[in-house]
Amino acid sequence: MELQHLDLRGERCPMALLRAKRFAAEFSSPQPWTLSVSDAASMQDIQRYFLHCGWQIQCQTQATDYLLMLYPSDFKMPDSEPAHWAKSKANNAAK
Repeated sequence: MELQHLDLRGERCPMALLRAKRFAAEFSSPQPWTLSVSDAASMQDIQRYFLHCGWQIQCQTQATDYLLMLYPSDFKMPDSEPAHWAKSKANNAAK
């Protein structure tokens, strides 16, 4: 299963939170997904909202961006970071 990704870099709240909520609502059943955001306040608002709704979240900072991995409440979170995060780190380090 390929993870869905929402790129919210450049978006600020409240639009970033509204787009994240709309994106998550499009799933026929809750599934893991990722999002990128560059605004710290938006990242905090998104985390707060989805934690309140029962989602589990992992967050990683990459330069000036934040990468969030969101899991449904009944999903077993991995013990290590997702493989595509490591690839993303390697690509950023090479730049």
